[in-house]
Amino acid sequence: MQHKYKAKCSQCGRRFFAETRKELLDKLRKHMWLRHADWMKRRIKAGLRKRKQSIGSNPSVLSSILAGVFPPANIPAIVSQYRGMSPAERTLSKTLVASLTVPIGPEASAVAAIVMRALDMAVKGA
Repeated sequence: MQHKYKAKCSQCGRRFFAETRKELLDKLRKHMWLRHADWMKRRIKAGLRKRKQSIGSNPSVLSSILAGVFPPANIPAIVSQYRGMSPAERTLSKTLVASLTVPIGPEASAVAAIVMRALDMAVKGA
């Protein structure tokens, strides 16, 4: 009987066969975690490190929002400085920005709100 789906372990070369794709992936995942757990852990940690280095979940959107307010050369410094703040410091900076922009006008308040939201996206995306 021929199996519809076939796969091979990238680490040891063992072959797997199954009738459904789900069954094949289940077999492969189970094998990887049982036989190559250390490799899987290293791979996950490498992905987390790579994600931590990125600017945000969507750098192009974040950069375009911040570029409307700050010079483009300053954006990475602003994002990294905001990331370094504790949650209490972030809340304080949001409150400060909101209170300073109210006397200026509704447009400035809207821009400040968008910038603070973009900085929050950058922190959460990292």
